[in-house]
Amino acid sequence: SAPVVESVGPYTFRKYTDKVAVSFADDGEKVTYKPHPPSMRRLGLDQKIGLGRSGDVAFGVLRRMKFLRGTPLDLFGNTAHRKMERALVGEYQEMIEQLLTDLRPETYDKALEVAELPDMIRGYEEIKEANVEKFRQAAKALIG
Repeated sequence: SAPVVESVGPYTFRKYTDKVAVSFADDGEKVTYKPHPPSMRRLGLDQKIGLGRSGDVAFGVLRRMKFLRGTPLDLFGNTAHRKMERALVGEYQEMIEQLLTDLRPETYDKALEVAELPDMIRGYEEIKEANVEKFRQAAKALIG
């Protein structure tokens, strides 16, 4: 999602509310990260965790581990949710290729509607999964 830019006192910062909430103390010296990782939700833990300066270290390690994305060592890429997201790319490409084989002036509007369908896939976790189902139903209604 797009960041929300907020001004608090002399500070201006971007806040990614759906992933990490960042809070600043009045003295400007204390930073607390408030993540709620999906793994915690799956364990039934509904509270965000508070990370002070240890969050800087944790996020630094995660940043350096980006090269593992898409490999068998990707800690976050083997969840059912991430697999579904990756499969959606191929599913969408197949739909578009199918429509392109029969693209004519009279089928153009329908092809355009199908091409715009991924815009409905928004949200995080359960919300996104529900929107994926709506996407598939809309595609089936348009393509048949």
